[in-house]
Amino acid sequence: MKKITKGCLIGCLTAVGIPVLLVSLLIGACVIEAGIPRNPVKLAAALLDTPLPNGTVSVTKDDTGPGLPIPGGASDGYTWLVLKVPTDQITNFAHRISVSPQWKSLPLPPELDAAATYLQPTFMDGVKGHIPLETAKGYYLFTDEQAEYNKKYPKRSMYDTAKPFYERCSLDYIFGVFDESTGMIYVWRINT
Repeated sequence: MKKITKGCLIGCLTAVGIPVLLVSLLIGACVIEAGIPRNPVKLAAALLDTPLPNGTVSVTKDDTGPGLPIPGGASDGYTWLVLKVPTDQITNFAHRISVSPQWKSLPLPPELDAAATYLQPTFMDGVKGHIPLETAKGYYLFTDEQAEYNKKYPKRSMYDTAKPFYERCSLDYIFGVFDESTGMIYVWRINT
């Protein structure tokens, strides 16, 4: 009987293991992809964690997708969406989000206003779009995804959130604005 050496065993595992790992990752990516809303209105509702009125339509969609949801990597990307709420539903939607703990009245507070450049999609090369913060009347939502991760998994805290979001080496947030005067919803999600 032939003795199996350590090198032979590693070679066999590598020859079999790498293809199995690659196929597993491919299947996993397809499963994750299937769970990502492709409809821009559903995507915006999911990102903002806010149901949007029936009849809301997409005006702009620029989405690189969220990537793989692996904390600390492989999830880089951005989403830039502009949507229009039907005129007859603007008042009801504004009232609904005005009582939501997630949404706050504009203008932005000083800590976000100081970082307004980072809240615009144009700070990323190749992204065209602008959130009219100077003229918008309505509500905003800001979710610091790194801080939320630390709250959810305090023992696995991966991010130093002591610094303001714009001073960190990685940006990971969702910013939304509802302009009540125009019925436009702007959504900017970034993960670097």
